[in-house]
Amino acid sequence: MRIKNRLQFIVLTVLLSLTAGCRKNDCSDIAPSGNLVNVVGSQYFAGSDDLKDFLKSRISMVTGTGIADLVMVKLSSELAKLELRNYLDVGVNPDNSSKLVFELHRFTYRTVNSSGSPIVLSGTLLMPNNTDSERQYEMDHVTLYNESMIFGSEYFPIRGIAGFCRVVYNSLVVFPDLQGYGSTCSMPAVDLACVNGRQSVDCEMAALELIRQRGVTLKKDYGTYLMGASRGGFATLSAQKYLETEASASLLKAVNPIGSITSSTPTDLSALLDYYLSLGKTENMVFVLAILNDLYNSSPDLFSGYKLQDLFSDRYNASALNELICSKELTIEETQDLCAKSGIESMYHVLNASMFNPDSTVNTSSPLYLAIRHAAERNNPCSGWTPSICKCVMIHSENDDVVPYSIAYDSYQKLSLYDRLVPNDNVLFKTKTVKGHVLNSMMDQISFVMEKDPVSSYFEDL
Repeated sequence: MRIKNRLQFIVLTVLLSLTAGCRKNDCSDIAPSGNLVNVVGSQYFAGSDDLKDFLKSRISMVTGTGIADLVMVKLSSELAKLELRNYLDVGVNPDNSSKLVFELHRFTYRTVNSSGSPIVLSGTLLMPNNTDSERQYEMDHVTLYNESMIFGSEYFPIRGIAGFCRVVYNSLVVFPDLQGYGSTCSMPAVDLACVNGRQSVDCEMAALELIRQRGVTLKKDYGTYLMGASRGGFATLSAQKYLETEASASLLKAVNPIGSITSSTPTDLSALLDYYLSLGKTENMVFVLAILNDLYNSSPDLFSGYKLQDLFSDRYNASALNELICSKELTIEETQDLCAKSGIESMYHVLNASMFNPDSTVNTSSPLYLAIRHAAERNNPCSGWTPSICKCVMIHSENDDVVPYSIAYDSYQKLSLYDRLVPNDNVLFKTKTVKGHVLNSMMDQISFVMEKDPVSSYFEDL
């Protein structure tokens, strides 16, 4: 009996150890994705002070030193908490060996374009790490941050700016590049529709592969916060839509989305296009051209017969036409005359007489207009689904001067009520009254990235 019991005990011990190993592999040791191509540059911060100097310098570029100083007060407090927790976890004397260091890596990764063809894009990750090489450091969660605005490649990587602050909550922070910036500069400068959900998610998978190479892990119950403002909010909603409607079970498990939070997001491109076209002058024509550029590069098959390749090309950017469209309120007729003389074919196709009626209103029967509408609906992140796996917070200002509040609210209703009789409790719309699109985007970024659990904090306010 004793021998039998001993054998049973040994067998049970082995089975338990194998089971425990399986649980660990299932939850935290996900196989490499194969998305990572190369690390193209790295930067290290010796401690909190170095990191704060880095963040303050970049936030100051956008908001000025006043707001940057206020952000630093909060940031300093949260970094102190993180370093205290690290000291308690490490269990060593309170000297430099228990201090956190931070590291930033720029990398390239494999993904696909809107036609499904393989392409290589670039991204950045920022993360805390530990000076103690004997200890495998664990992070709590991932923040996938699709940027709000780009101020030029000379600030690379300035993406998201405030989003870097997520690192104080022991987060791996991942920034996908917009196409046309970073190491993607040889590609079309597509900064909205073509930066789609699939590309953002593939960027995170490459970052997860990179941290494994660095010997850093995420806790077994980690999840991902999806964040973005303005154009980055569009990509963020697209990422959640991709995860909920197309991603495989293994990919969904690897990302484990907690929820999304977006601000000042141009969600419905069809409605936004009609709004700008209805103005009748070129005061906002540059927005029409930007939308069309995005849609052409994301759905080129819908624009056969239209030569739009030189839209926002170097030739266009250097032309007098660009300056006039961006700085003067010309009538449609005046703009058409300029386009005909410019020799830039895309301008002639977009702003030719068939696109507009004699009274300067848009001709909704125009083949080009219909192609644009079709492409806009194909790339609408609020069409054809509603959040069921995780929550979604949408924030918009009533005073937004670029994306009308009414369009954002209509998008929320579409997302909340898709195929439902009652609103979906997973979708929340928050109204802000801050003046202007740019200021609203920046202030919202700072507020929601400085919350440890931003998605839940908004729903708890209900």
